[in-house]
Amino acid sequence: NVRLVFIVCLLAARPPWPASGRAVRRKPRLLRHVTEDAGLRKEALDALIRAARRGSGRLSLRSPLRPPVSLALRDPDWEVRNKAINLLVEVTPRFGQQLSEGMAEVLPGLVACLADIKVANRRATTQCLHTYMKTMGSANTEPVLGAIIRYGLDAADPEIQRNVCVSVPVLLTPDLAGGNFSQLVAALAKCLTSKDEAMANAALHALEAIRSTLGDQLFNGYLQQLNPPLRRYYFS
Repeated sequence: NVRLVFIVCLLAARPPWPASGRAVRRKPRLLRHVTEDAGLRKEALDALIRAARRGSGRLSLRSPLRPPVSLALRDPDWEVRNKAINLLVEVTPRFGQQLSEGMAEVLPGLVACLADIKVANRRATTQCLHTYMKTMGSANTEPVLGAIIRYGLDAADPEIQRNVCVSVPVLLTPDLAGGNFSQLVAALAKCLTSKDEAMANAALHALEAIRSTLGDQLFNGYLQQLNPPLRRYYFS
C-alpha cells in the first residue's frame, strides 16, 4: 500500500506534457482534420500553428504536412487560407536548406495566395515567400522565382497575373540581388504586352523596381536577352 501511494504521488507530481508536445503527438489526427473535416480545419490549423511556435522546430514541411497545407491554401474560406499561410510563416525560417523539397509542393497554392481577396493573406504570403528566399540565400531563389512565373505571371487568371506583378517589388529586396532574374524579367516583359492596362503598368513598375535593386548594368544585361519586340515594349 505504501508503494502504491508513492507511485500515485509520483505520477501526480510529474509535470504534464507541454501544450506543444501534446500538439505534436496529436499531429496525425490534426492533419486528418485539415484534410478530411472542413468543420474542424481552422481549429486543427490553429493547433498546428501553436505547436510550431512552441515546439522549437518539431513541426516541419516533411511529407505528412505538405498535402494538408496545400489543400488548405486553396480552401474557399479565406480564414482557412490565412491559417495555412501563417503555419508556413512559422515553419519556414526553421529548416534552412531542408526547405527546398518541402516547399515545392505548396508553392503553387502559395503563389496563388498573392492574389487573395484579403489583403492580410496577400501580405502574409509575401512575407512567407520573402522569408523562404532569404533562408535559401540569394543564389538559390530559382524555385520561388520559377513558381512566381509558372503559377503567377503565366497564370490563365489575369487577376493572379496582375497581383503577382504588384507583389514583385515587395518580394525582391536588395539582399536578394545576387539571384538570377533573367527569366523573371522576361516574364514581366511579356506582361507589358497585355491589353489590361493595369497589368501592363504593374509589370512596368515591377521591372523598374528590379532595375533599382540590381543596378542599371545588370538589368540592362537582362534586357539584352529579350527579343527585340519585348525590348521595344519596355522602352516605348
